[in-house]
Amino acid sequence: MQKEHKDYLQRNFVKLDRETPVDVIIDHLYQSGILTDELKEDILQQTNSYSRTRQLISIIQRRGSEAFDCFCTALAMEGKSNMIEYIQQLDVRQRWKIPDSSQIVPTKKGISLTYDKWEALKGTFTEVRQVVPEFEDIVPCILGEDHQLQMKIRRKHRSSPSSGFHEDN
Repeated sequence: MQKEHKDYLQRNFVKLDRETPVDVIIDHLYQSGILTDELKEDILQQTNSYSRTRQLISIIQRRGSEAFDCFCTALAMEGKSNMIEYIQQLDVRQRWKIPDSSQIVPTKKGISLTYDKWEALKGTFTEVRQVVPEFEDIVPCILGEDHQLQMKIRRKHRSSPSSGFHEDN
């Protein structure tokens, strides 16, 4: 699992503890192959919801790169899409491919925003365009079709990065 995903889970533990339907989430993760029979039993043997959530998050953090995405998918399938916005951040960054590797990493150029901060920023675009008329015909990259397509490709092919990302030397 990526360090940033581990950080998202840790930073939002209290909210996850309060709102995660652990019993059904573990069924989704089991079905997806993220959890084994033994791991599922380890979670269910916990005596209270706090301990179950803590055990679930601890296991997810150790189960590889797909575990976070499967966890988010399970939350969405259980009607908890609003929680995904709390645990994920929007990464508006330039990316580059590590030489001799398939790994694509963010550079320091750009920012990471929570979804609520992104929504607040989007709300200022009209005001900024009124103050700076030169921005009138400019569409921020993240809102452009090319960017949205790249993000879909990135989500679908996380394990085999596609072209369309910056490859700096």
